[in-house]
Amino acid sequence: MKTLTIATSLILAPAAAFAQASVQAQARSSTEASISAPRLSADAQGRIDANLRVAREKKLPEAPIQKRVAEGRAKGASDAQIAAASGRTLVDLEASHEAMVGAGRRAPSDEEVTRGSQLLARGYTSAQLEAVTRTASSDRSLVVAFETLTSLRAAGVSSAKAVARIESLLTARASDAELQEAGAAGRANGAVGAALGVGTSIMGNASSGVSTPGAAHSGAAVGAGITGGLTGSAVSAGAAAGVTGAAGAVLGRKP
Repeated sequence: MKTLTIATSLILAPAAAFAQASVQAQARSSTEASISAPRLSADAQGRIDANLRVAREKKLPEAPIQKRVAEGRAKGASDAQIAAASGRTLVDLEASHEAMVGAGRRAPSDEEVTRGSQLLARGYTSAQLEAVTRTASSDRSLVVAFETLTSLRAAGVSSAKAVARIESLLTARASDAELQEAGAAGRANGAVGAALGVGTSIMGNASSGVSTPGAAHSGAAVGAGITGGLTGSAVSAGAAAGVTGAAGAVLGRKP
């Protein structure tokens, strides 16, 4: 038993030392980054501090404002841009909180308010936010519903259609997992739509006689990849695309 204990200690000691060194390195890196970042002007810092103070007084989450400031500094935005962004974030947080309270949710969580503000920043309206809140049961967290709305919007679904979809699911008492599936489906449909759009553009250029270097080959390859991937007929699609691309290239040549 004593031998086993010693052996175990010898095995675990290096791992523990490595983990500790890793944590220390991360902390040191974070500190160095903070020190190296240039300070904001007194005016910009004053505006940001004022926005944080308002958020604190209204019991709104301050983290989204701080995150926006950090992102602006990391991207090299000007002091004025960073201060303005912090103000817009505060406005979205206030509107998000008011929409949920107006819908009967008296004490929305910080995460719900944060997610709601992100929806407003993506083009959703306060009325839509309020409508979704009213549809959900009062004891149900809105975080996943808001995350799904964000995913659908990012996939190119209009805010109106996304809200209608989520309201339908909430009315049917769909689980959070089912809401997440709806968001994933939206992202997948958006990706397929983008791929089909690229294929249509290339085939259209070939058909209209637009002559570009390697048009026949690119038409065949892309057409085969997209159509074959969706229908399983990569060979026939490649042949058709190659013929169309070649015809376009010939028509595009000068006599």
